[in-house]
Amino acid sequence: MEQRNLIVLGINADIGSQIAERYINEGFKVVGTYRTKNNNLERLEARESIKLFQCDITKIESVKAFSTFISTLGFRWTNFFSSIGSTEPIRRFFQCDINDWTDSLHLNFTSQLVALHELFPYRNQT
Repeated sequence: MEQRNLIVLGINADIGSQIAERYINEGFKVVGTYRTKNNNLERLEARESIKLFQCDITKIESVKAFSTFISTLGFRWTNFFSSIGSTEPIRRFFQCDINDWTDSLHLNFTSQLVALHELFPYRNQT
């Protein structure tokens, strides 16, 4: 059977770390991104089947660096999961600074599309 590989954006999030653990237990190798270290990340660092990369997906330079990391590893992903997201801003629309909304849309939507676009050439096509 061919090796199955998973990319997890936001592997340090509760959902991201649980997804990674589940897929590892099913025989996958996993590469995940994190912005900040936390307890989830400390637990995952001990796993042999995981490679971690610090990445802020809202910054294109960081996404490109992650793409280069994937290329250098020769990692061909078969599955992709993003657990990146924010519920902010949590206020009435007209009480918010519009920049808070544009930042939220960028994080929750467009930056994830940018990351997928950047990583698409490294998918396993078999």
